[in-house]
Amino acid sequence: MTMKVAIFTGTISLQRENTDVRKLYILERLKHLQEFKVQLEIITPQANKCNLPSFENGVYNTYKFINRKHLKLISTIIYPISKILKLNCELIHCYTYHAAILAWFINNFRKQKYLIIFEPMGLAYEESKLDRKSSFKVKVMRPFIKYTEKITFKKSDAVAVYTHILKKYVSQKFDIDTKKVYVIPHGINLNTPTIDKAKKSFILDKLNLPKKNKIVMYGGSLSELHGTPYLMEAIKYVNKKKQNVSFLILGRGVLENTLDNYIKKNKITNVYLLGFVPLEDMEIYLSLADILLIPHAKCMQTDLDQPTKLFEYVASGKPIVSFNLKAIAEVVGNNAILVEPDNPKALADGILKLIDDEKLCRELGEKGQTISKEYSWEISAKKQFELYKELYGN
Repeated sequence: MTMKVAIFTGTISLQRENTDVRKLYILERLKHLQEFKVQLEIITPQANKCNLPSFENGVYNTYKFINRKHLKLISTIIYPISKILKLNCELIHCYTYHAAILAWFINNFRKQKYLIIFEPMGLAYEESKLDRKSSFKVKVMRPFIKYTEKITFKKSDAVAVYTHILKKYVSQKFDIDTKKVYVIPHGINLNTPTIDKAKKSFILDKLNLPKKNKIVMYGGSLSELHGTPYLMEAIKYVNKKKQNVSFLILGRGVLENTLDNYIKKNKITNVYLLGFVPLEDMEIYLSLADILLIPHAKCMQTDLDQPTKLFEYVASGKPIVSFNLKAIAEVVGNNAILVEPDNPKALADGILKLIDDEKLCRELGEKGQTISKEYSWEISAKKQFELYKELYGN
């Protein structure tokens, strides 16, 4: 018998032009769920012309989405209501807080209740505290955020999280049975296409890096949460000890200009700010690097949830230097250089250790590739299907 499941993405658009990393999580899982006996109805925003990826076992039920600052949330509360009321399924998988709350609210008006699976992509209350310059509005809303987050976890029939440490946290924090919380980790695409040698050569020529230099790379957002201030200080420390290092920094963010000004002010010539890099080119840049960095600041959010880049990094076969955060350590164990959090000198020392030890670089890279095989999207999708099957059976 084929199960019927609704996927409700809330404010997360699945359209091709959307670069939101959460979209990639959902699409990769959906792609591999085609291998299982499950019929999906995908409830998602439709802002522009229809350019959604197709799935053999999935049909779209799109709703109007107003892509404006103050109307995004309102439109994704009002327009999906009629669609969710009329669902013909047993399970609804929600990927945002407001999606789960809306599903719970609508359940009160349905004769046939469906089970609600909530997959939080981040902790709402903790995220509201991360920005030191939070607006007055955000500060005022924090008690409401805290309350609605607790209600969402309590009212959901099942909760899907990415790490075991996060499972323990949410079960204790929100006083819910651990049997209700399922670990479905992030994944990595192990079937990557062969690297375009011509494109790689073009990028190398464009960068014009000194051939003798080791390449140290960071790819991700540029913000306090993602450790940009620590990254800047670590580069400064490394440059005092070594001259044969080039730093590639991929990504954008609120501290992009701050980083650029820091480089100019300190007359740093071995840092290359490359901005946003398309996903299809990431493999090329990873192949260029000798060492990969994760300088994320330590907080509740980063300690409990793994960054996307971690799985791309381990699959690349390159050694990693990272602050010792619980969620990262859960994946890599002793197979990376993990240093004291929020300590840029320790981060620099980790980089210097690898620069001087090619054997260790090779060993850590090989172990990383072995680890990545445990985190394929196929395995992630299978765990998601098993969750559906268990709830469906009950």
